[in-house]
Amino acid sequence: MKSFDYLGVLTIEAAEALTANRFVTYDGKHTVDVMPIGVALHDCASGNQASIAHGGVLVVYTAGTFSAGALVKSDANGCAVENTATDIANLKKGSYMAMDAGTTGNYIRIYKAL
Repeated sequence: MKSFDYLGVLTIEAAEALTANRFVTYDGKHTVDVMPIGVALHDCASGNQASIAHGGVLVVYTAGTFSAGALVKSDANGCAVENTATDIANLKKGSYMAMDAGTTGNYIRIYKAL
């Protein structure tokens, strides 16, 4: 298991079923192209309160291949994928930096980069 160091945990109502170690947006979903507020700490059914880790070193599940140091963003399932955008608006959507190299189906450590 990867190490983590949460700076904070908040609770939000899950708007859909949430999966642990995946990005979550402010509206309680795993959504692509929206800046995540953090990572779900546990699986959560829609309508229940979910604990979301934010800030510090977080652990997230991957759905792509990238190097340590790459900016990552959420795919539609909340998994980390590399953010290859070059404009600031889209870079902010991938505001986390990978601390480990990522390959599909693994867990990596990330931290807030932007």
